[in-house]
Amino acid sequence: MILTVTTILTSCSSVTLKQIGSINMISTRNVSLNSNYALVSSFTNSSDKELKKSEAKYIEEAINELVKKTPGGEFLMNVKLYSVKTKKNTYYAVSGDVWGNAGNISFKGFKVGDKVIYKKMFASKYAIISALKDDKTCYIKYEEKDKLFEVDYNDLTRTE
Repeated sequence: MILTVTTILTSCSSVTLKQIGSINMISTRNVSLNSNYALVSSFTNSSDKELKKSEAKYIEEAINELVKKTPGGEFLMNVKLYSVKTKKNTYYAVSGDVWGNAGNISFKGFKVGDKVIYKKMFASKYAIISALKDDKTCYIKYEEKDKLFEVDYNDLTRTE
């Protein structure tokens, strides 16, 4: 009985993920040899869950999506390429280290060190942005606590 249930559950998986290659460095943009690039985000898009969300029809599109969603991102290093197969289509996904211009990065008008008010439901708290995660969220630290919290940019208002 347990074997039958396990077989049914694993066969119902509608998305399969397969690594199709790895590359040291890849970019779809011109990279300036005179710029001082720095590591902006490591192991980006590296979980199976994140990779399976990709709906990029081309590898170039998958690269652009990952670089674009990472604040300050310019190119990828230590890249793994994946094929994501659903019942209807095959898509591509990439994971790796995002490199770019780490100095004074801002995203959606926010940057690290900004003082903000975090508004969720009926509560409002003062906080400081500690890190920009991606195109949807960042990490904040409340003034009275040392713990970091991941929040949506839409729930923040800059105070200064």
